[in-house]
Amino acid sequence: MSQKHSFAINLAVNPVSERPFGDKYKGPFIVRRPTLADKRDIALREQTYLCGAVPAQTNRDVVNQAYIFSHLDVLCEKDGRPDWCHPSKMFEGEDEKALLAVWQEVDQFLKRFRTEGDSPTG
Repeated sequence: MSQKHSFAINLAVNPVSERPFGDKYKGPFIVRRPTLADKRDIALREQTYLCGAVPAQTNRDVVNQAYIFSHLDVLCEKDGRPDWCHPSKMFEGEDEKALLAVWQEVDQFLKRFRTEGDSPTG
């Protein structure tokens, strides 16, 4: 079983427009299987994104984005994340749909390594 996964979403279908995401979202993602140290780093990075806010008291979209970006920050290989896929370069709407498409791909990869009872962190 491969410890890395490469993918792109530019040809994936946007669920709202029902058309491919297109060239705005081109570029390769390369993610790796998380180590125990990565799992710790993901948790710490997520808290950094949330600035110490309690997830139950924070907007659900913000919590989800913090979870996704913390995984991408830690698990993407060097040069394995397109320039467009950073929170400071993304906006509401289509960018959020693209981020969810990225997460679906990453999550499917991570599920291959989980056993029953494992935390969804990795």
